[in-house]
Amino acid sequence: MSVQTNSPKDPAIVPRLTTNKDLPTYTKDEIRERVKNNEYLVVIDGYVLKLNNMMKNHPGGELALYHAIGKDATDEMHAMHPDWVFEQRANKYIVAKYLAQDNSVSFVEDIDLPYSKPTPVDKYMYGGKVFDYPAIQRDYQALFEKLRRDGLFKCNYVNYFIEIARWLMFACGVFGFLLIGEPSALKCIASALCTAALWHQAVFTAHDLGHSAVTANRKLDTFMGIILGDFIGGLSVGWWKKSHNVHHIVTNQPENDSDIQHLPFFSISPVFYGGDLFSTYYNRPLIFDEFAKYIVVLQDKLYYIIMMFGRFNLYVLSWQHVLLDSDSRNPVAETVCLSLFWVWYGWLLSHLPSKKLMLLHFFISNAFTAILHVQITLSHFGMPVHSPDPVNEVFAARQIRTSLDVICPEFFDFFHGGLQFQVEHHLFPRLPRHNLRLVRPHVIDLCKKHGMLYSEDYFLGANIFTIRKLRETADMIKALIVAEKKIE
Repeated sequence: MSVQTNSPKDPAIVPRLTTNKDLPTYTKDEIRERVKNNEYLVVIDGYVLKLNNMMKNHPGGELALYHAIGKDATDEMHAMHPDWVFEQRANKYIVAKYLAQDNSVSFVEDIDLPYSKPTPVDKYMYGGKVFDYPAIQRDYQALFEKLRRDGLFKCNYVNYFIEIARWLMFACGVFGFLLIGEPSALKCIASALCTAALWHQAVFTAHDLGHSAVTANRKLDTFMGIILGDFIGGLSVGWWKKSHNVHHIVTNQPENDSDIQHLPFFSISPVFYGGDLFSTYYNRPLIFDEFAKYIVVLQDKLYYIIMMFGRFNLYVLSWQHVLLDSDSRNPVAETVCLSLFWVWYGWLLSHLPSKKLMLLHFFISNAFTAILHVQITLSHFGMPVHSPDPVNEVFAARQIRTSLDVICPEFFDFFHGGLQFQVEHHLFPRLPRHNLRLVRPHVIDLCKKHGMLYSEDYFLGANIFTIRKLRETADMIKALIVAEKKIE
């Protein structure tokens, strides 16, 4: 059984924007001037769209659109949105045709936009290479259409029936170990481990739903995502979508990507030291305070310990989003489901005979989800934050440069949940993750053709690589701290 997530007219063709309007023509210079005058313009499929009226109502969050302003964001928009957006919605925002005058892709390098400031860049080229970004973009778009012709954007629901069976198995352990027979410390630990495994596995499908990669029906996918993420997992899917959509657009950009903004606990680049960076996601400076100086220099040693407490931070961020964030899209539904999570989880813990066992279950079930946090951070923590050409680097090149794949046998895919194919997922976010393994050879060929590094390693090797990168950064920051003290 499968669902067709592409155009009903011809599933092999990416739907491009068209219009019968009599339109003016804008050059990149005119776009630059209009953006300076607070027109939120973006180029898609050769047309200029004005998004001022869309910003506050964008289902994927306002910030994700801000990072596209003043740019040709054709690849980003098609990668992140279902076809119906282009077939039914986007056309009404078209205000002009775009006249390309050269091969540059980005237009706003000298515009002081609040959400599109260029990332601090080291002036070097990787290995002396100068990439042909227009050629990379053309081949990426050709691969996009090939995957559609091959039917790889079809979602096979059988895969999710298998996953549901896996959830039910863990759910039986969650409740069975505590509710059947007399509770004990051993049964408490077994139930807690099953709880962590249930949350770990459910996140993968919630992730797919957040990308509309299951039914391609935004409302249905959002509803199912809230049930999985908020009710079963206790974490806000709305918060995750807002953060994750930005992460996909500005991957590993220190000022913009909240997935690498983890001060005072982690700094994946020395650029975070000094407090000069302003987070466009949190809308505040990224302060490198005295506490950060003590923790960051030990980040490689504290990595796994901090990961064990990562889920507790997500609880706080989830409630902040649904209660305080004006960008929250489903605050009532999420508040109800987040509350019901603590009802069923509290009811479960109430069957333990002592507070010590309750605390033991609570800690183990939450701490062991550190596996998921490790899997996520391995994909980007050790990868470059500096682009060789931040103005012209195209979407495909940026995703390949900033993402790491984890090699594993096919029978172990369930453990990584598709996150091991991070390069492929970042190139094609709406591609059903059960098809990502099939796409890998095509992406490797694309990298070889254009001389781009395709980064991958086994799980153990990826851990060693990430820890080594954290240690290198910690050592550089330690040297900066020492030098600063000498100057004082």
